[in-house]
Amino acid sequence: MRITTNREANFNQPYIRDAQKVGGPIFVIEWEEHLDSTDPSRDTLTMNVVFPKLAAFAFIREILSPEMLALKSDPHFDYDEDGAGSGWAHTEVLGPSAYIYALAAIAGRMGAARHYD
Repeated sequence: MRITTNREANFNQPYIRDAQKVGGPIFVIEWEEHLDSTDPSRDTLTMNVVFPKLAAFAFIREILSPEMLALKSDPHFDYDEDGAGSGWAHTEVLGPSAYIYALAAIAGRMGAARHYD
C-alpha cells in the first residue's frame, strides 16, 4: 500500500477549481483512451476525485474497505488538501480499470459527478 499526503498542495488546484465551479464534488478518469483489451499491461487508469475534506476521508475509507481491497490488495493513492484553505481535498487513485470503475461508482453514490477535461 502506498499513501502520499500533502496538506498544502498546489498542483491539484485545477481539479479543485473545477469542483468549485460546478459547486460540488467531481471525479475525472484519465487514460481511458490507452486501454487495450489485448494487452493486460495497458489496463491502468488514474482517477482524480475532489470532495470536501470530511467526505474525502469517507472516500478513502472506501478505498481501504474489504470489498475494494479484494479488487486491489495494494492500493496506491495520494491525498492532498487544498493549499488555499478552501476545505476541498483531492485524491488521486491508480489501478486497473475494473478497480477504478468500481471506485467511480462509489464516488458517484457519494455525490461526485463525472467531469471531463
